[in-house]
Amino acid sequence: MGERQALLKSLAEDIYDNSSIKTPKISIFEIEYSGLISEVERIYYALGGTSEQVPLNYGAWDIPLKDFYIELDEERHFNRYRFETLTSSIYEDYSNFSVSNYREYCLMNEEQCLKSASWGNNWRTNSSDKLFIVSGDNGDLSKNGSSRWRQRAFYDFIKDLISVVRKVPVLRVSIYDNYNGNTVNEMLIKKDIHNLRAFLKHLEKRI
Repeated sequence: MGERQALLKSLAEDIYDNSSIKTPKISIFEIEYSGLISEVERIYYALGGTSEQVPLNYGAWDIPLKDFYIELDEERHFNRYRFETLTSSIYEDYSNFSVSNYREYCLMNEEQCLKSASWGNNWRTNSSDKLFIVSGDNGDLSKNGSSRWRQRAFYDFIKDLISVVRKVPVLRVSIYDNYNGNTVNEMLIKKDIHNLRAFLKHLEKRI
């Protein structure tokens, strides 16, 4: 857990109930029952997925709370692959975060993603190379690009899908979001506790 996430998590747990949602990972059968399996498969293969079965090992939640989840999206989450997922039909009438803002962040901030995640496990892992098109050279997006970026975008999509299927809000916070004239990133770096607390309380309006 990075310093920015740790600070936001500490404040959120102080403001809201400290207990967390404990639910099993979503299963392929649950997605099938929801009627969304064809859309999930479409997004997976559009991202260059290579497995016969859609992968669902999406990892831990950033900030699990009693009634909802908060996900902090930093530089690595905004790129062409995440933009692809945001074209999905699951985002029609979606209110847990501004989908239009997120699409714009993906288009405008891919260079920041490259600066943060163009090498090592940020670019490729054994798992991501097995589940998606094998990564190209570090930092080269002209051909195969990054399997890890594809994987991260897909797992972000699956977490959003959970809010649709299970009706448990997943509130996404981007470091590029603005509040009271500052970005979330600026507030986190400055440790602007006053505005961060006000911002977190403001999040409930999305539910």
